[in-house]
Amino acid sequence: MLKIITISPYSYPSACGIWRRVYLDAKVLTSKGYNVTSFSSNIIKGTKGISPDYDELDGIKIFRFPIKFRLGGTSMFFFFRKKLKEINPDIIHVHGYRHPHSLQGLILGKLMRKKVILTSHGPFHKDPKRPLIMKLIDIAYDLLIGWWELRLYNKIIAIAEWEIPELIKRGANKSKIELIPNSLGKEFETAEISSHAEPLGKVIYMGRVESVKRPEKIVELAKRLPKIKFTIFGPQQGYSFEENLPENLELINKSYTPKDFIEQAKENDIFLLPSVRESFGIVGLEAMSQGLILISTRTRGVTQYLVDGENGFLVDSVEEIKSRIEYIYHNWEKMEIIREKAFDTIVPAYTEEKLGQKLLELYNKLESRK
Repeated sequence: MLKIITISPYSYPSACGIWRRVYLDAKVLTSKGYNVTSFSSNIIKGTKGISPDYDELDGIKIFRFPIKFRLGGTSMFFFFRKKLKEINPDIIHVHGYRHPHSLQGLILGKLMRKKVILTSHGPFHKDPKRPLIMKLIDIAYDLLIGWWELRLYNKIIAIAEWEIPELIKRGANKSKIELIPNSLGKEFETAEISSHAEPLGKVIYMGRVESVKRPEKIVELAKRLPKIKFTIFGPQQGYSFEENLPENLELINKSYTPKDFIEQAKENDIFLLPSVRESFGIVGLEAMSQGLILISTRTRGVTQYLVDGENGFLVDSVEEIKSRIEYIYHNWEKMEIIREKAFDTIVPAYTEEKLGQKLLELYNKLESRK
């Protein structure tokens, strides 16, 4: 039985896209008999909470380590050399390029003569409001560290096609790059979808509530469309809303489960994703799989699967979002075609089993080359 260690910035119960990918991959691997252990920091993302040092979740063993210091965001320094050597895995799979934990996992893995894989998670298009010092750190990292780091990984997994030229530009060998997108969880694949025969006049965003997601755009839309009910559902991670919010906007400041998402999908018509960037936008997949009409800004991740006017709508401004919402409700009888095309785009292309199988095959190829 192959022993796999994944290393990511956060783990359960954090609301984190990277952890969601780690978890769904690990579920498939454990179901196939692989021994999967997850390393992460002990921080619960977006909160002041700390998780215990050890947990088990669906057969996945989770070890968490305290942060010694951090530069900001996911640039956290936690150390796991002793536990890594104790477990002695066959494969080390790190998540997140330019992260200290990934570089540490690579160096330790090479010293231990192990295969090391990177899933990069597309950190190449940042929030324009990001501090200048952090932008300069990214440039310096690519020039001083990244060019040789990317060459040392045995394989690099891109979650979207747009990542591939970015990785090559920074020194990755094209032959080492594999495209394995993020997947839906089985809960979304098997959920009963609401017919949405009649419009409900409800629009929702679900996900982390932070500046990069541009929740202020939803506030503005609620003011401009007072007859529509808007909901922002997700943990507020360092984001503060203005006072005197419009009455047709509801804030639900808490994390949610896939079951919560599926239930909310039955109570809403449209899903908004007004982010300044999305490396992939798995929440967009989830929305489309549940019969919601997706309106998203033109982020590079979402444009991998959303075609404007065919299976959803792409926009560049609040005015465009407003126009699309009005169009959708004025042409509701035409939206069934959009919803059907959205579903056909997502399922079965992004199923947990299909994409997990691609990862399993990659692991087996690496092991066969020993």
